[in-house]
Amino acid sequence: MHLYLLIFSCALGGCFAKNFDPANPDAVFAAARGSFDDKDYELAITSLGSFKSRFPYNKLAAVAELLIADALYALARYPEALLAYQRFVRLRPHHPRRAYAMFQVGQSHWVEAPTAVDREQNYTHQALAAWRTLLTAYPASAEAGQARQLIEQGERRLAGSSISIADFYCAQGIYHSCAWRHIQLAKKWVRFADLAAASRRKAADALEKVLEQKKTSPADSSNVLLKNYSHADIAALIGELRQ
Repeated sequence: MHLYLLIFSCALGGCFAKNFDPANPDAVFAAARGSFDDKDYELAITSLGSFKSRFPYNKLAAVAELLIADALYALARYPEALLAYQRFVRLRPHHPRRAYAMFQVGQSHWVEAPTAVDREQNYTHQALAAWRTLLTAYPASAEAGQARQLIEQGERRLAGSSISIADFYCAQGIYHSCAWRHIQLAKKWVRFADLAAASRRKAADALEKVLEQKKTSPADSSNVLLKNYSHADIAALIGELRQ
């Protein structure tokens, strides 16, 4: 005769009961997986964790690990989800869903990154690094296709962040620094044609201000552009930038 375990769970004011054989790992996993499928993620984390403890060498233990990570992510517990995905990637080098876990490492960073370009973009950098690792390991995977699209978005965000820093120097009237930064950005982000064009225009505008400074303070040696470049040199650069 089978032994049966009766589990009662009360969540959000409702209770349910499930009968299953506690000695059967497939049955225990199915009950725990049911909590995840029902979006009772807190219970799923507990139940799947118990399954892993009882059956650590079962083939479904890896599935349970990934479901726990997904449940943490669904609960917006992103730092914990990140650690769970990273652990899966590290300990399951041959698992067929490793590419998914690698993608989710990046996603766990990405979801925390601010979309405003004038904010710190450390999470964006970490997300892109994780996705580039995925592209190296699994370039033909479906997750790699998603990662490529998000990398493009992330790099554009980083370009915008760099531009906002250059704009700060413009706003502060430090025109030589503003011009130099925008010139470098126009070269670095050339594939984003609109951003590169805007940086060239802003660099040219800043250099116009530098020319004004050169007229009013010709002996000023604190400004590298004023010190090392002639009026004709700067005017020629402005012309190139405005082409």
